[in-house]
Amino acid sequence: MACALVVATLVMVASFAMVAATPASAHAEGKTSVWVVKSVKSTYDGGSSVSNYTYSNKGLVKSLKEVYKYDSDSQTFVDAYAYTSKNAYKGQTVKMDGKTVAKYTFTNDSKGRVTKSSYKVDGKKYVTKYAYNKKGQVSKATFDDGNYTKFSYSGGLMTKTVSKGEYGSYTTTYKYDKKGYPTKVYYDGGLTASYKNTYKDGKLVKRSVKDESGKVYSKITYTYKKVSVPKSLAKMVKAQQRIAITQELPLVTAHK
Repeated sequence: MACALVVATLVMVASFAMVAATPASAHAEGKTSVWVVKSVKSTYDGGSSVSNYTYSNKGLVKSLKEVYKYDSDSQTFVDAYAYTSKNAYKGQTVKMDGKTVAKYTFTNDSKGRVTKSSYKVDGKKYVTKYAYNKKGQVSKATFDDGNYTKFSYSGGLMTKTVSKGEYGSYTTTYKYDKKGYPTKVYYDGGLTASYKNTYKDGKLVKRSVKDESGKVYSKITYTYKKVSVPKSLAKMVKAQQRIAITQELPLVTAHK
């Protein structure tokens, strides 16, 4: 179970750990306030998790501590993020129960978007390459084994993914509420999950997740805090936050 949890978490982390460049003059610009996620608490059959975030003085994710509990077992992951002087994502270190289990390095294009993610686990190197559409949205993630995921959008929201994996291809589609958060997820045409979203002061504070039979299998709560960020970084910070909440796209899409 521990090995599977490590792999699953590293995949999630890989999708969580990337941002893109902004002008070096950002520190001299005006400030604006942005609500950012402080903690996420989840409960589900047989387990629970708590995620706590810290931020840099620019509002970018600095660290993430995740504690997972399954029955009598528990594991703690701490992710530390490094940025360049131009606020591009530079690297990430992942620790499990105090031991370093992965180090990520990133390659950016001329627009500051991450085009390649590399990391090693047990001496083996893994590489993911990213392509973008004309609107700057990630359009394809290609893995070093030749498998991939393609992303489609409508109205600024990701509506469909087509993935090719070891056991064939499959399609996932998404439906959203008026605030732009997922309400239904369909896997190859069949309903996989439905979400009941609860808002307070315009922020998503609770989600309950049902499976295809209508059974609630997970409950999630979010807490927030307000931070002051350079105006030139506000768009990127907000994009990070959306992905941190929904986890429907890799954080590599959160660029200026």
